[in-house]
Amino acid sequence: MEKNKINGMIRVAAFIVIFVVLLEAVSLHFFSEDVATRYSNRMKDAYSFTNEKSGSLQIISVGNSDLYSGITPLELWRRHGWTSSVCASPNQTLQDSIAIMKTVFQTHKPKIVIIETDMFYDHGLRKKRKVKNSDKMAYYFDKWDPEFVDAAMQSMFPIFKFHNYWKGGKTRKNMPFNLHGYKYNEKVRPLKKYNYMKPTDKLDPIKRITEEQVDRLIALCKENGADVLLMELPSINSWNYERHNAVQSFADKRGLRFLDMNMDLDDIGINWKNCFRDISGSHLNYRGAVAATRYLGIYLANHYALEDRRGNKEYANWNDDIEKFDRYRMINRSGKTQRTDEFIQ
Repeated sequence: MEKNKINGMIRVAAFIVIFVVLLEAVSLHFFSEDVATRYSNRMKDAYSFTNEKSGSLQIISVGNSDLYSGITPLELWRRHGWTSSVCASPNQTLQDSIAIMKTVFQTHKPKIVIIETDMFYDHGLRKKRKVKNSDKMAYYFDKWDPEFVDAAMQSMFPIFKFHNYWKGGKTRKNMPFNLHGYKYNEKVRPLKKYNYMKPTDKLDPIKRITEEQVDRLIALCKENGADVLLMELPSINSWNYERHNAVQSFADKRGLRFLDMNMDLDDIGINWKNCFRDISGSHLNYRGAVAATRYLGIYLANHYALEDRRGNKEYANWNDDIEKFDRYRMINRSGKTQRTDEFIQ
């Protein structure tokens, strides 16, 4: 009996191993990005710019989930009249960003490309912030959030990453409004103030292969006439002073500007009690995103010359998006049930 039980367990384990190997093989060979793009040019939220009018975008930003959580293009329009798009996805790599920018430049000529520097590091911090016992339940709920589970599965098996591509992309006709790449989230995880940016002269070195990929991305942008700005959003769990020093050195050697918002949390208006949506402090919520976006807007206004297009009728759709988004938020926060067709033209 015991022998049969062991044999059964071995067969189950063997089945799981074979299944994982086959799934990975199918992912790599049949659901590659090259194949997927032939079926849909709106591959994911990072490609939402394909819904924009050709040549209409002044600012493009590329990065991972920190970016689509932390910068809202509608706020840049509201404050400055600039058209922009966030091209970000969970665990987005530099290779992903290069591919995205190649597609961007086929139809748009942005003045500025913002590269979010969390992509420069594909490994965690050596010393991660410990989560207090009282916060552990919230921490694990965050980790099991569908967004994070989906990102982990996509990273392990590309078949899941590209599954939605085969369905075809969304268009403005079936969306309540266009957030231009931003992912709206009002969830609040109160945090206690934590000194994660302790000044030091040390550096957390950027891998050589990573530097080469960043240089490729920078060269691509410059070849297409775009200025490059490196930027890091507030992120307690994945950033520290060593990484700031390394990226600042990288930027200085290439004559680039680097805006590290982790150096200016108080000036930005980031409140530890209500500006993050996860207990690890990795992602900003909407309140935090508005604060970060306003700070970015001031920085861009001080360093670049961008046309204010709010009076241009060709960009009236941006005003429509803000009106619908504000109404959506008001209805949602009041606890009422909203009808999607209220927001669709």
